Amino acid sequence: MVKVLFFDSWTGGIHNFIPIAARLKERGVDSLLVHRGSWGDDPDRPAEETVNGLLVRDIRHYRTNLIYKVFAAERPDAVVILTTRTFIDRSVILAARALGITSFYLMHGAINVGDRHEGYFDGMRETLRKQRWTQAKKYLRLVLPNYFYSGTNVTAGFALRAYPWHTIWKTFADPAQYYWAPPAHPELHCDHALVWAEAYRQQIHRMPGYPIDRIQVIGPPPLDSAAALLANPPSQDTLREFRMRHRLSESLPLVVYLETPAVESGFSGWTAQSRLAHFDEIIELTWSAGKQLVIKLHPASERETLRKYENDQRVRILRDVELSVLVYAAHSIIGFVSTTLDIPIIFGKAILTPTWGVCASMPREYIERNLECEVTAPLDLATALKNDNMEAFLDKPALEKYVDDFITLTDGCAIERICNALASATS
Repeated sequence: MVKVLFFDSWTGGIHNFIPIAARLKERGVDSLLVHRGSWGDDPDRPAEETVNGLLVRDIRHYRTNLIYKVFAAERPDAVVILTTRTFIDRSVILAARALGITSFYLMHGAINVGDRHEGYFDGMRETLRKQRWTQAKKYLRLVLPNYFYSGTNVTAGFALRAYPWHTIWKTFADPAQYYWAPPAHPELHCDHALVWAEAYRQQIHRMPGYPIDRIQVIGPPPLDSAAALLANPPSQDTLREFRMRHRLSESLPLVVYLETPAVESGFSGWTAQSRLAHFDEIIELTWSAGKQLVIKLHPASERETLRKYENDQRVRILRDVELSVLVYAAHSIIGFVSTTLDIPIIFGKAILTPTWGVCASMPREYIERNLECEVTAPLDLATALKNDNMEAFLDKPALEKYVDDFITLTDGCAIERICNALASATS
């Protein structure tokens, strides 16, 4: 029986794997997710559980912290990871290489292209420099032992080579550069890379240097459901039932705020308190425009402090929701930079982007591409939201170019292509 092992840091990204696992199951392929949440990112998960039909195990289930030993116990035909830049990624790739397991990098979110990357965002460099001290114990106890154990199983004398020690020192000295954009090296290259669009194919060929023949464009998986809605629009009864199920207003137009985890990502000026103040202001402006605000939280964002809005009829805070349907039902969108913005883009929905106050430190990449309409003052946002002709805020030529470069395939078959790639490589 063919087996695919998904490996991640926590269960927060499980939505990337569940549709693939379901399609693989239809083909007679077993799969499971192994995560290392007990190392700190997801400490309260059971050692073993089943989530939406997918077997999920924390690494402690195997009574070891060594990824190589987990893979040796499971003997999967393929391993799939979502990042290809950290020491743990290196450990996974090297362990799979040592055991003859085919490794796949699966893109799961927007990648900055060109010369700009996330490590250079305001506040990011200093934040990561501070975190290196709090992370030192974890690196010494868990991360680096995995790196050297996997590497030694590939090459005898791995720990005697200069490269591993040079990379460790450089990462400590400049964690932003070496976390977000490490120099190209075979340790960072899975056997196959599955990316969403042509622009991303060129980017990971440039950095972190994947050989071009290992990179396949599959289309964005989050757009599979959106493409299905475009082909078969939902009925009014379906949209009404959707609103009732999520306790959304049945009479007011919806403004959907697609959140970027600015606090968790360390963007300058963003704290739990400043985020609440920002949300308070956006809620008031949206309500004054005669709309209900729906904040779609990013999976990485902390939710506890947002409970203050539970009984506020002006706003709904959602994390688990059929996002394509929510965006389809929306009057307009508020957002900054996120892969979820591809959904309103292919739907032809206007995206409004506040740039005053704390929002001034947010990335401007979508604004500079004319994909978003910059809003520089609070009252301007309220005025824009009152507009019934939101198409006036769209730059259609810019959107068409973006779709060609950054979405590329719009047929809604991304999950199918992923499964085909896994099946082809493992066979």
